[in-house]
Amino acid sequence: MKTASDNRTRAFTLVEIMVGFCIVMLIYTSFSRIFRGSGHQIEKGFKMLELQTLLDEVEHNLREDVRCLRKVELSTESDPTRFSFQMYDENKIVRIEYEFVAARNVLLRKELSEGAAQTREIGPGNIENCVFSAKIQDGRFERLDLALKIKVDSNVETAARDLTAVAHFTSRCAEPYRPWLAAP
Repeated sequence: MKTASDNRTRAFTLVEIMVGFCIVMLIYTSFSRIFRGSGHQIEKGFKMLELQTLLDEVEHNLREDVRCLRKVELSTESDPTRFSFQMYDENKIVRIEYEFVAARNVLLRKELSEGAAQTREIGPGNIENCVFSAKIQDGRFERLDLALKIKVDSNVETAARDLTAVAHFTSRCAEPYRPWLAAP
């Protein structure tokens, strides 16, 4: 025969509920800190990737253009933020000019050949500083040196916000440098 004590079900007391709630809150706090830290690391990674992508874009453009360089037109000694040269492009000669515009934090690539000039912005708003230095030895173009500082905006305090790089570019089809033939 069943007694009344057999039909009673056991319930949680208020103390047990409070202890369980505290344990759940400790676990939640731990996981939220882990995920927040992971979020900051992910944002830092994305900012570094953005910096590297901008640097790769600048280097790729210059490498492809300087590789076909034929003749330097503008010496970088008087204005290190500009570099102008002629290059071969599909059996025709094209005049290219790179210019850093500090007011807009952008590197401009101007193609000044037949017809209308074409201008393309590289890294608009992200290029903090850019300096060109053309090395010419015995009338021949040796290399183009580039010092570049790129920055991106970041909400994370520890995220890298800028990247500085120095690169050298050479050409195998350069002609002797004749400054008296250079365009003004």
